[in-house]
Amino acid sequence: MHRFCLSIFLFLFLQTGFSQNIILKGVYNGVNLFVINPTFGNSFCTDSVYINENPGNYEIHSNAFEINFESMGIDSGSAVNVVIYHKEGCKPVVVNSEAISLQNNFSFKSFKVNRNGTVIVSISGDPGPEPMKLQQYRWGKWVNITDITEADSIKPNEYSVKVRYHNGENQFRVVRTSETGNDIFSKVVKIRSQNEELQILSSKVSDILKFSGETLYEIFDEKGNFMRDGYGSEIDVSDLPRGKYFINYDNKTGTFIKK
Repeated sequence: MHRFCLSIFLFLFLQTGFSQNIILKGVYNGVNLFVINPTFGNSFCTDSVYINENPGNYEIHSNAFEINFESMGIDSGSAVNVVIYHKEGCKPVVVNSEAISLQNNFSFKSFKVNRNGTVIVSISGDPGPEPMKLQQYRWGKWVNITDITEADSIKPNEYSVKVRYHNGENQFRVVRTSETGNDIFSKVVKIRSQNEELQILSSKVSDILKFSGETLYEIFDEKGNFMRDGYGSEIDVSDLPRGKYFINYDNKTGTFIKK
């Protein structure tokens, strides 16, 4: 028994007396950590790795290794405390420490779109400094419709904004961009609108291009250069050079000639 206690004491002494450590705390979100492990003398910098106070069985005697949380029986969404012990005079580099950042506890709890055009978004965690963006699938791509900000909050971690439907099936989602530039998306919600299909009233115009109703729109020239976008039932195109233009509107793409 005394020999066992002495062994434990010596182990802890060696860890704390001759090793430095890197401590990372956060949440495992299904992404492992990757460590660059420099050489130090005839060995490598890292002495050992502990996850939630349990030793990790990793191949640390190499120039790089992966901290695999799943192999430790840790489920995604669980809190993790990572301690990397290393020799004094060198330091391993965790190349993606943000993967377990506490800010990554963000998630979409629910997202729904009502028939009256009201979007309700419920989240958990920190939404971050940048506003979330409501997107609608139009014209073969996802289009940013509006920012969701604190002003749209109806109660803690729940937001409400209004949307406009186009004719036929509408698809919506919300995207949150993290501090590291990674996008987190809500589920996609589909809802069918009974709005009438809109038309361009005249495909050859000099000044005003008119639709049969109000719509979002985008205008591009023949080379694909973006010209303008907006919302309304008519567009002043008097300043555009003469020629042919493509226009996205309602749920379709058309053309018009500026005379």
